Amino acid sequence: MKRLMNLFRVVGLIGMMIAIMLACQHDGLQDSASTQTNIKLSSQAALENHAMISATQDAVNVTANAFASQGLVYGRVAEGGDDEGEDDDDCRAKITKNITINNINPDSVVIAGTITIDFDADTTCENRSGKIIDSVLIVLSRTNYQSFESITFQNYWKDSTNIDGVISIAASKGNPTVVKINGTKIKYRDGSSSSWSGDLVFTYQRSVSGSPRMATLTGSWHGTTRKGTSFSAEITKEVVFKGGCFSYRHKLVPVSGTINITVNGVASVIDYGDGTCDRIYTITTAGVTTEHHFGR
Repeated sequence: MKRLMNLFRVVGLIGMMIAIMLACQHDGLQDSASTQTNIKLSSQAALENHAMISATQDAVNVTANAFASQGLVYGRVAEGGDDEGEDDDDCRAKITKNITINNINPDSVVIAGTITIDFDADTTCENRSGKIIDSVLIVLSRTNYQSFESITFQNYWKDSTNIDGVISIAASKGNPTVVKINGTKIKYRDGSSSSWSGDLVFTYQRSVSGSPRMATLTGSWHGTTRKGTSFSAEITKEVVFKGGCFSYRHKLVPVSGTINITVNGVASVIDYGDGTCDRIYTITTAGVTTEHHFGR
């Protein structure tokens, strides 16, 4: 009888050990699956963050070009924030302005109003549609200027992305241009969207003696991906944009710099390269690097 009881005890202990091992194995499989899911989410978030940067930079350049085309070469345009009058595609938007200029005293001028950029007016434009409206306030003095802008969008699409929200821009003489994002959405043709908030800091350098025009970008932000996952992002090595690349001489394109994107503790790194004009950037997540290309 004692031997039978001992046998039952041994069998029970073995069963308990097997149950514990199976439970640990199950937990390990769940942890592995969760890790793989987060790796995919982080990599996808990196792609979406590239789209956010690209869409914002494009909107900033388009509005600066519109100001320059209307003879308003003040504010961030004076620092080199426009594409020097050269379009990067075949679209010829209709640009209208409602601007007032007030001399408040002999040493100061206030420029205020709106610039509307209407891409729907160009029926041949294939990759842009909708309107961009830039409300601006510029205060000029003999030695300084300050400019404040609020850019809004009316059903504006460029290629497969739509910007929904407000972008604010502040600039002053000799200082970087600060672009503030507050819950702005990037929407896609399939109805999904990502949103983000934070600051982008552009420093422009006009071309001198034949050298290409350049800009650098720093900043950090956070937001939500198309999958509804939260992310945080930080430029860990300033992103350098360079003109003179490809057939569009003046358009600034990213050629170097890195951005860290973190989702659920998993980091991805966007790397724009070594300064070469090649339309290539890479994303590295969990030791795996993939190569991507951007268009015009």
